[in-house]
Amino acid sequence: MFNSSIDKIITAGSSIKLTSVISLLLFGGLVLGILAVAANIYRQILSHFKVKEIRLPVYSTVKCEEGLKETVFDKNMDEIVYFFEETKYRLIFFEDLDRLEDSSIFIHLRELNTLLNNYNVIKEPIVFVYAVKDDIFSSTDRTKFFDFIVPVIPVINSTNSGEILLEKLNNSKNIHITHEISQSFVLDVSPYISDMRILQNIYNEFIVYKKTLRTGQKLKLLDEPMLALIIFKNLYPCDFADIQMERGIIKQAFIDNQEYLRPKQTKIQSEIDKSTVVLEGIQSETLKNIQELKIVLLCEITDWKGMVNQISLNRNTTYANEIIEDNFDLTKWNNINYCNGSYNNWYGHGNCSFSCDRLSEICASYLEREKRIKLIEENRIAEEQKKVAQLKIKIHNISGWSLKRLIEQNDVEEVLSSEVRKNKLLVFLLRRGYIDEKYANYINYFKGNSITKEDMNFILAVKNMEPQPFNYSLTKISMVAQRLQTYEFGQKSIYNFDLLECILSSDSHSEKLNAFMSQLTDEDEESWKFIEEFVDLTEHQSYFIKLLASKWSNMWLYVAENAVLTYERKIHYLALLISNADIEALVSMNFEVLLNYGQGFHLVSASSQQVLRYPL
Repeated sequence: MFNSSIDKIITAGSSIKLTSVISLLLFGGLVLGILAVAANIYRQILSHFKVKEIRLPVYSTVKCEEGLKETVFDKNMDEIVYFFEETKYRLIFFEDLDRLEDSSIFIHLRELNTLLNNYNVIKEPIVFVYAVKDDIFSSTDRTKFFDFIVPVIPVINSTNSGEILLEKLNNSKNIHITHEISQSFVLDVSPYISDMRILQNIYNEFIVYKKTLRTGQKLKLLDEPMLALIIFKNLYPCDFADIQMERGIIKQAFIDNQEYLRPKQTKIQSEIDKSTVVLEGIQSETLKNIQELKIVLLCEITDWKGMVNQISLNRNTTYANEIIEDNFDLTKWNNINYCNGSYNNWYGHGNCSFSCDRLSEICASYLEREKRIKLIEENRIAEEQKKVAQLKIKIHNISGWSLKRLIEQNDVEEVLSSEVRKNKLLVFLLRRGYIDEKYANYINYFKGNSITKEDMNFILAVKNMEPQPFNYSLTKISMVAQRLQTYEFGQKSIYNFDLLECILSSDSHSEKLNAFMSQLTDEDEESWKFIEEFVDLTEHQSYFIKLLASKWSNMWLYVAENAVLTYERKIHYLALLISNADIEALVSMNFEVLLNYGQGFHLVSASSQQVLRYPL
């Protein structure tokens, strides 16, 4: 059969005038070519199939080994090989794999590189290039693992980032973006930036924020605080995400600010309250000197049955003439409750005996009166009034202290909690004032009637009748006024400097302003405290005084009889009334009770020749 096949091949070749040798060679070449093509097709088809198990007769089964965990490369090896077969890519770059902090990735990649290069179909070598940090491996492992290492000199670090950022900001004029960022600011914050990609992203986000928040919304926002927050956002993205949810370390920093100030304010307010009690007591005090006070004390010890002529305490006897002397110190009775002795009754009978078991209690109240009488005797009432005025100014100033000022004047460990202090960049930005109490304006996009969370908290506090500090900061003040009902402006929880300043300058809240001003005239201590602080803060002082005087006919009487106000402060209010109040309001204040109130001012109105007398 073999010989007949040879003869047929030679015969077929001779038909086309080929020799027998050439015919056999051509046939052999044709057969080998067909076999090669078939083998290649078979290999291609077979490579896409995997044998999971083989079933044999009588239910015998051969399975692949279990427990072997397939990697991503194992599962996708066919696709990877096919990619390099069909494309001409032979140089592959891998970036930032070091951020995964898993060196086993490099081992698998090296195995993959070896497999690809050993694959017969892929003729040209495939090279893997890794862009990673210099310290990804130890010195020996690094040289063994990588075939060739090329050092990369960084384009930017903390020493030159300032110059690069300045250059980008200056070039922003080419895209019609102007800014007000000083060179000193950039050089101040740049040491915290050491990565080119972060710097580029800071610049890009600044342009976007500036267009959206400042240019788009026409808000009076400063560029430097905006850029400071964007720097913080890029270096601490998680913490920045927290402040957008009204939480996190920036929010905590300003909470720390209030918690640090609160005990100081409480201490000053306590001093104000003590001095106020003394001054109000002076106004109601009927006794003129210490001797009169001691005589009244000696009568009260006997329960007003008469006057003590001698008193025994702990077997020590003291006579009335000794007690009445100026140098006798009543404080020695502070901790003594029981005493006895004799007294003269109101009918002239002497040596009546008595006993008292509340001497310490009686003595305490008289010691307070003694302080007040001493102030009267020493003409120190004005001094005490000035002390209260200075304390009020001090507590008002403290309430307005910024976090920047607190950090500058105090140890940062006293002002900020440990959680905040851990973030060195934040502490730096707070100390410089680059991030301040208005930070929410720089991170939120206000659209239409939107308000901040702080604004909403104030609205809820008003509705729940929970008073907030007078200087509680509001952002969208007009929107806050719009969301509150008119009747809510008639309760003390509405007292807020920003809110009143807003409705004083607007014609659209007349009913709410009327309710607010009516509430201020109730002669309550809280209302007067608000007036005292607001009158020197407002830019609409004339209008404020005019409205106040028109609704409060007792205003001058209240001021004149206020024991806490200094003479100069009363003069200040008098000048404000005369300069700003309507004549009708001044006339209504000048009722008969004031005309006979001590020595006062004689004032004449130029228009009506109406004589007004204002006592002090």
